[in-house]
Amino acid sequence: MDTDSVIKIGACMRGEIELFSRAADGTDTVLLSKKNIILNSGADVMAQALAGNKSVNGMYFAYDNFSPPFADTTPPPERTASFYHGTGPAETRGTLRAPTIAQPAFASTEAIYNGNRVSFVAITAGSPVVSSAFNDLLDGVSMFYGAGLAVLDENNDITKDVLFSAVTFADLGGPSHFEKLAGSQIGLRWNVIFESP
Repeated sequence: MDTDSVIKIGACMRGEIELFSRAADGTDTVLLSKKNIILNSGADVMAQALAGNKSVNGMYFAYDNFSPPFADTTPPPERTASFYHGTGPAETRGTLRAPTIAQPAFASTEAIYNGNRVSFVAITAGSPVVSSAFNDLLDGVSMFYGAGLAVLDENNDITKDVLFSAVTFADLGGPSHFEKLAGSQIGLRWNVIFESP
């Protein structure tokens, strides 16, 4: 395959997220919709998925318990899962490692090959904190600032997790952090959309 073909394949995939809050009664309220970055390691995930070796099966929900909370920037393409693995006793940031709910959903459009999408969903309920044993998720304190779509290691070795995509919740004209409220959970619908080059 020539270089031009490789570039066209990489250019036809993009990501979008929808961040939502889920109340105790199951009602969802959309907090933010925006595009996200498909990372360099996402190419590894795609190749492994096509070979039948790995599949996207989880998400990282990143938060901070410090005020003002950490302000993430647009994730660089070379970001890896280790960015979310801080473990120091003075670390105020934490990460929830949440499995996706059920199987990813596929949707197609009437346009040939253009706009097909795969959607993943995860919520924070019951998800373990993996980044710091000293930094629990706290109602009214923890502020979510970003997330990652990932291949979670089946043996729960976080050093073997691989990020496919990442996003910061900072948005022009909108909030960059979302508080963990009592009685509610944070969730993400993460879409990977394929477009004709």
